[in-house]
This record gives sequence, structure tokens and C-alpha cells, in this order.
Amino acid sequence: MPSSVASAPRASDYKLENFRTNVQVQGDGLWTEIEIEENNAYVGQSVRNLINSQPGLSDADKLIIQRLAMKAFHIPGNSYWEDWVMFVRNNHILLSFFLSHPLHPFGRKERALNLVASLSFGLAATSSVTLWYYYNDKAMNETVISLFGAINISHGMITTAIFGGLCNVFFDFFIWFLQVCPLCQPGSPIADNLSDHTKFFWLWMGSNTAFIVTGVAICLALNVICIRASYEDDGDAEGYAHSIEDYSFLGSFFLEVIATQFIMFPIVAFTIFSGVLGCFTLPGLGGRPYQVNKMETRMRKQRQKESGPVEV
Repeated sequence: MPSSVASAPRASDYKLENFRTNVQVQGDGLWTEIEIEENNAYVGQSVRNLINSQPGLSDADKLIIQRLAMKAFHIPGNSYWEDWVMFVRNNHILLSFFLSHPLHPFGRKERALNLVASLSFGLAATSSVTLWYYYNDKAMNETVISLFGAINISHGMITTAIFGGLCNVFFDFFIWFLQVCPLCQPGSPIADNLSDHTKFFWLWMGSNTAFIVTGVAICLALNVICIRASYEDDGDAEGYAHSIEDYSFLGSFFLEVIATQFIMFPIVAFTIFSGVLGCFTLPGLGGRPYQVNKMETRMRKQRQKESGPVEV
């Protein structure tokens, strides 16, 4: 299976009128090879996005790309198990580096940026919760709920989960859609009506804005880390931490990330995927059942439209 583009063009030279792409789709369209001659047009997004308007893509390929860009739970033709595996392979923050669909509009560079942004924001958010308790002289370990007398859920755990966890989820979605720009991807309702100039411009804007936001998140995380380490050292935000042990919370954070991705992610993702939270009928929370029903309704209306009115 061919892997990647031989020479990726840079944003410094984007004469759109000079670009030439050669798209080859083999078999069932599960991989696409794009050859681009030197000094071609491109504005910073993954080379995979150049497949947007290429004639080599079938309608099925375009639909797959659009569904992947939207983090959809269902791709037409897939069984329940195939949809679940597809969702995990393309949305797990670590596994997707190696198992994502070849037609996915995200390459490894975009996923690396997402990973760095997510970790930076998550570390800043959770550490900010800890600092809030420090500043207000409140106890994080105060038990609020006790389950079966063995599992104690503290005030700090609830606050961290609500503020740090939910904010991190929304931030991840923001960075994702900022880069992928689903409306510029094949299969979107307006993709065929957009010029290549317009698509490249918005992809360029999204990619560079995501890069800037990630830089801000990194700076924020570094600042919060220094402040928290100072508190861990002597209970004061002034000065610097004097021992490596004062940064031990970083190790705990990354262990939590691993546990979250390989234990909590499958549980939470499957709960949403199953649709039980939205009674199988609500957008988003309805999961795969809602999207299957919506897709079938859309296809039924399309068939009725194509067949025309029935003569009596």
C-alpha cells in the first residue's frame, strides 16, 4: 500500500493556478495516492486535503471523508461492530496515529498538534483547579460521596472532572473542527460550490489559528506548572520550586491520561455511541441509532425525489 506523498509543498509558495495533482484510487477506494509536482499550491494543511475536489474520488469515498471529518458514529454499509471499531480507530487520541482510515482528512501532523494542544490545555485546566483550592484554602480531599463504603469521591475530584474534563472535551472539539473544516471537505453540502481558492484559504486559516491556540495553551500550561510547583514546594506562589519532587504531579497527570484513554475512553465513548443517553433519538447523544435513522430518512427522501411523482 503506498504510504505518503514524496515531497510536500509548503505554504510559502501557493500559486493555485499552477498546481497539478494525480489521484489514484485503487480497489474499493480505501487508499489514495497524491502526486504533486514541485512548487505546487498549498497553504499549510495536510496534503490529504488536496483530494477535496479530485475526480478520482467516488461518491462513496467523499461520503466516508465527510463522515470521518464530522466524527460520525455511522458510515453507510457498516455493521454495528464495524462502526464502533471505525470510530475508535479514528478518534482515539493515541491509536489514531497508526490505525486511522487512509481517507481521513487528518494526517499525523494534525493529530500531533491536537495531542499537544489537548495535553497542554488539560494540564493547565486541572492544575488551575488545584491552585483554586490553594488560593481559597479549601480541602480538595473532603469526601462528598461514598460508594459502597469503599470508593470515596472527593470535592476536588468532582470539580476537576467538571471543570477540567468538560472544558478539555470542548477544547478538543474546537481544535479538531478548526483544523478539519468539514464544510471544505468532500461530501459537504457546499463543497462543490466552493472554489479551490476558498477551500485552501479556510483550511489555511483553520490550521494556523489552531497552531496559535496550541502555542497559547502551551505557554499557559508552563506558567501554571511553575506556580503549582512553587506551591508544592513551600505553600507559596512566590519564587521557584527547589526539588524535582515538587513536579511529581506531572507524572500523576500523564498516568491519568493513559488510564483515561485506555479505560475511561472506551466506556464513555461506547455509552455515547450506543445512544442510550439520548434515548436513541436526540442529536449527538442519540449516538449511532440516531445517525442510522437520519441517514436512512435522507436516502429515502433522495430516492423519492429522483423517482419523481407517481402517476395515477
